[in-house]
Amino acid sequence: MSPRNTFELQRLAIMAKAAAAKAAARILHHNEVSMCVIGKLALAYYNVPVQFNFCDIEICVAQQSFYAASSILCSTGLFEPCQPHPESGNYLERMLYPHVKTTQWTHTPQVIVILPSTVMTLGGIDELIPLMSGSIRHCISECIYDFCNGDIADLRFPRLPLLIRGLANKVITEADTDAMASITQLVDGMNLDEEWLMRNISGLGPAVESLILNEIRSKELRVGLTPGKKITRFVRDSECAVWLKRIAGYE
Repeated sequence: MSPRNTFELQRLAIMAKAAAAKAAARILHHNEVSMCVIGKLALAYYNVPVQFNFCDIEICVAQQSFYAASSILCSTGLFEPCQPHPESGNYLERMLYPHVKTTQWTHTPQVIVILPSTVMTLGGIDELIPLMSGSIRHCISECIYDFCNGDIADLRFPRLPLLIRGLANKVITEADTDAMASITQLVDGMNLDEEWLMRNISGLGPAVESLILNEIRSKELRVGLTPGKKITRFVRDSECAVWLKRIAGYE
């Protein structure tokens, strides 16, 4: 497949995921169900390159609404229940959570995995995720360049410190290798340093702090893995590094 065709498929996948995530967010908000986007879309929001063709949309909903969320989405006719793909990551774990998919109104069927907020130790979702405003121009990672500002305004993402805390908790309590890989990617994607760690992660215990600190101190060793990147393997130059700090949720 030519690079141009690969780029076009990636662009279409991003647009399809944006449409599905946006529809789910609006439906749940209308029904007073608090939610946020996690998983690969959250990584991309924080400047981690993602192959959108091969990932599901993952959302967290408030614990008290966990069992109702899938029924609410399917009641609209825009979504229907489905099963996780046997080849998807953490297949056995995913079997525990509801899955829904779009009903032929997106370019390709889009699967949404619904998880309770306790899985990522996010607690009260409304208090932890910044509300976006469609009238305000936020800095947006180039990894989600095909999301327009309006799409971002309809979605909620965990603030970066909360996302990393939740991932670190999964690493420590469950030895979750995918969560560990995500922490490393977020450190490189947002060029996190020890000052950021002290401002945002201090007080959570030496195990969590040491886990993240090790990734921060080793990020320079990973720069050579991506041609053309000078700051980290995902950050091109110092100008880009400054700009990333303006992404909503960085602190």
